[in-house]
Amino acid sequence: MNPSQSIRKRYQNLCLNQADNDSVTAYPHRKQVYAHKGSAGLMPENTLPAYEASLKLGVDVLDADLSVTKDRVIVISHNQALNPDITRQKNSAGQLKYITDSVPIKDLTYAELQNYDVGSTNPNTTYAKSFPAQRQLDGVPIPKLADAIALLQQPPYQNVRFNVEIKYDIGSPNDTFPPDEVAVLLLQELEKYNFLERVEIQSFIWTALKEVGKLSPQVTRGFLSDPGNSSWLSYFEENFSPNQKVTLDNYADLMISTIQSLESEGISIWEPYYGSYNYIGTSITPALTKEMVDLAHACGLPVVCWTLFDYDTVPAAYYPYIEDLSRSTQFVLDLGVDGFLTNRPDIARGILAAYGYGLPSICDLSRR
Repeated sequence: MNPSQSIRKRYQNLCLNQADNDSVTAYPHRKQVYAHKGSAGLMPENTLPAYEASLKLGVDVLDADLSVTKDRVIVISHNQALNPDITRQKNSAGQLKYITDSVPIKDLTYAELQNYDVGSTNPNTTYAKSFPAQRQLDGVPIPKLADAIALLQQPPYQNVRFNVEIKYDIGSPNDTFPPDEVAVLLLQELEKYNFLERVEIQSFIWTALKEVGKLSPQVTRGFLSDPGNSSWLSYFEENFSPNQKVTLDNYADLMISTIQSLESEGISIWEPYYGSYNYIGTSITPALTKEMVDLAHACGLPVVCWTLFDYDTVPAAYYPYIEDLSRSTQFVLDLGVDGFLTNRPDIARGILAAYGYGLPSICDLSRR
């Protein structure tokens, strides 16, 4: 058994063996619950308070987006530049005010980055309206990757895994370091803290995943797909369909052939967006179908979809969105996915329990 097959087998065993309540035979094994950005619907995204709250709720996997500072420190941030919607800085009077200009993180040292606070959202933004239950905090810096690893290495959390994304904006390549360079830095950091076996490295960028596989074939790798992103579609065509333009009619077939190539390239998990798009052609295109999920499973690839519920996938008039989360969760369960990322694992746990699934364990905080 090669390393990628061993990884996939280990993931399948996680789904099969962690069930606490498998009373509903239609759903015979437990789904893996990923706290997207550390439960961004509840806490400031990609922060240590968010990760701590997610661990107390009970999840299988924490999720993080990675960026790299000017002095090559890996930090956790969804945006590769400071996001004015969630970033504050003290003015001359010592008051925290939301920034107006976005600054690439790669142009700041880690020490300079600590001058910013990401514990609150600007109430005048769509982002704030999207997550009405998100707690607002002061004094929350952008954390280092090492900080989150240290948290997960505490005794109560040692069964929780860490899903990290190598980010790269194809449309703004100068805002980030090259993804293959980030892959090298990331692997060095994970090896330093003896954390390679507990991490899942995901990316939309094929070159980053190939670099990870070349340097550390034993590491779990997840390939992200997003047909609603025009930059990703261009990248997808370049790497997987150089002789054929992606259209509404052929997207599903091209994705299916790509799934087969992922398995042969040693990818461990396929991580598609689950919803529908109308970016390809003029009609709605399903980003994920049962045929795709079934083929991935036939190839030995677990399927982990994203993101239930994501603020930018439904109109603002849809809030509060609990009903939408219920429908989307039922949809992906019927597709047969192995896990999903969610901004509200608290709600997701209730839905899974209603369907008879076992739930992620709640950590014993007395062991901290």
